[in-house]
Amino acid sequence: MIDFIKVIDYKIHVLENHQIHIYDEPFTKYFNRLLTKYLVNLSTREKLIKRKYFFKNKIPLILDEHHLFLCIKSYRLYEAFYINYYQVIDWKKMNRGVVIIFKDSHCMYLDSYKSFMSQIQKIYQILI
Repeated sequence: MIDFIKVIDYKIHVLENHQIHIYDEPFTKYFNRLLTKYLVNLSTREKLIKRKYFFKNKIPLILDEHHLFLCIKSYRLYEAFYINYYQVIDWKKMNRGVVIIFKDSHCMYLDSYKSFMSQIQKIYQILI
């Protein structure tokens, strides 16, 4: 189960099953590889989500029933960052930021509580 996907210096860092895996490939290529078993690519999946839920930007990415990624920083930016909603058990506001608590007991701090909550609202729209 993937906890998050982060792009640092054009390399993809994936926290999966308590281990960080680093891939030297573009985000789109990595995510397309994950989507191949669903016979769709990232561009098509993104267009379908946009059309169905009327999102304009920072589209959450749906991979399967265990992976629903919140877009913290879009893959179109230099340093992309996506968090798997199904691995998050709680979050707490801290000053202007937010502390996210994952199922496997690790935490992460994000600078913008408002941005995080806008992504959570998009996730709720998808799930309801």
